[in-house]
Amino acid sequence: MALNDGKVEYKNVTQHWVGAQTINRKGDEVAVAIEPGSSIFLSEEECELTARAHKRPQDSPFHPREIVYIDDHTLDEEERLVMAPLTRVDELRAGVAQAPAGEAEEGSFSEHEEVGTPDAAAKAKPRRAAPKKPRSRRPAAAAAG
Repeated sequence: MALNDGKVEYKNVTQHWVGAQTINRKGDEVAVAIEPGSSIFLSEEECELTARAHKRPQDSPFHPREIVYIDDHTLDEEERLVMAPLTRVDELRAGVAQAPAGEAEEGSFSEHEEVGTPDAAAKAKPRRAAPKKPRSRRPAAAAAG
């Protein structure tokens, strides 16, 4: 873990600028923009300020979301990952900060997946298809008239 006066290094893993709140030596809050691929050292207090600077919690740069990487030359989509735009560098090095988009992490389930225990599945009664209703046929005379 990279430390700088008790601060932790975070990297902007997106292809866009990301904002953060820092505290200068006078104790004033200062908004900064982090260039794509660059890193910043933030204290715990600065992380809290950054997370609370957004109206919606899911807009926080520490909130995981799907990130799409585009090739700058071909403009083709290269990769989709679920991770926070500002990610701890030590987590990046350990490989624990990202998951492929569309796949649930081990031990969790995707939003549309039905989850149950093996015991519940064993106790469940098999479902039977509903009986088909006979088709009503109109007499030929009624169809002609």
